[in-house]
Amino acid sequence: FSWLISAWVNSQEPRLGLVRQRALDFFPRLGVQTESAEDPRLFAGQKVEAIYRALQGENIQYFDNAVVFHSGEFQYMQRVQSCATTIETAKGNCLDNSVLFASLLSLCGIDPGILLMPGHALAAWRAPSAAGNDWKYIDTTGLSLVPFEQATALATELVRKRERTVQVLPPAATLADPEDFAIIVDVHDTIRTRRIAQI
Repeated sequence: FSWLISAWVNSQEPRLGLVRQRALDFFPRLGVQTESAEDPRLFAGQKVEAIYRALQGENIQYFDNAVVFHSGEFQYMQRVQSCATTIETAKGNCLDNSVLFASLLSLCGIDPGILLMPGHALAAWRAPSAAGNDWKYIDTTGLSLVPFEQATALATELVRKRERTVQVLPPAATLADPEDFAIIVDVHDTIRTRRIAQI
């Protein structure tokens, strides 16, 4: 049920508008369609950096509040807070911050993803013209302290170590190794194909 994380990605949350407005100050072309750029991947990366820098203004602190409601053999379930709660409390764990970041990416017209691994989550994005698995990653746990370049480098290194296990979540996936996995949930595709309502 990893795909259910897509329900928490909510681009309609009103509080995101202020963050988007700050991102426009950093990168005035934020509202321009990525497909019209000469280099869509570079352009998408510039948008993502502006979003990250704008979100840093919320001063969100890492808070390991991963309340686990159920734990069984090879089953991982934890509480996820809404992006509104993360902004209101200015606290979130890796999954909460990834959901918030993915919501902002969606609001700004960038294809969001969330990479789930044992004990950690990363936000992901790709340019509209990119191949299906051409995801870029960012670690959002250090939002208030870590510069964009370092956050993407940390995430890239984490993904590189798990390169052989990264997979896009198919509709009925089972994990080859439940203790060593990296599943990318394609948020927009999941919402569309599974007809998920955003929380």
